[in-house]
Amino acid sequence: MKINVIITLMLPLFITCKETAEQGPVTHEDKAKKAITTAISSIVPHPESYQPVSFSTLDSVFTTPNSDSTNYYLDRADYYIDMATEYLSDYKRSSMYSDSSIYFSKKATSYTEHFKKEFTGWKMEHTYQASNSANLMTKEKVTVYFDTSLTIIKLE
Repeated sequence: MKINVIITLMLPLFITCKETAEQGPVTHEDKAKKAITTAISSIVPHPESYQPVSFSTLDSVFTTPNSDSTNYYLDRADYYIDMATEYLSDYKRSSMYSDSSIYFSKKATSYTEHFKKEFTGWKMEHTYQASNSANLMTKEKVTVYFDTSLTIIKLE
């Protein structure tokens, strides 16, 4: 009697495990593809015409150095080198401007070299075909950006 009860209770568990094993694990890449397919299908004029052509691999996305800060330092370095050139006849002033140019150039280099990248999410390129509003089949390529939980945050 006990064995029958145990078998009856355990049987659904074995069946569920077998089905899951046959399907294989769901990867980040699989989740991304499914999210892209759902999103693109919802934005094309004729969703029934959507046909995926290709997906790239899922790439990690990291923060990058702020180009405004880098450009500021480089602009300052350029300004001071121009001033040093303008005052070549005045050694003291030219030297001061030259030193300032070197200082800002080193700041730009140091900023980019010591910038700590942080993981911000994922991206994947996707090519697909779908009918446009004129009902003509077109081929499109998009880059899709995801946050760390694989939620779409931007399509380009």
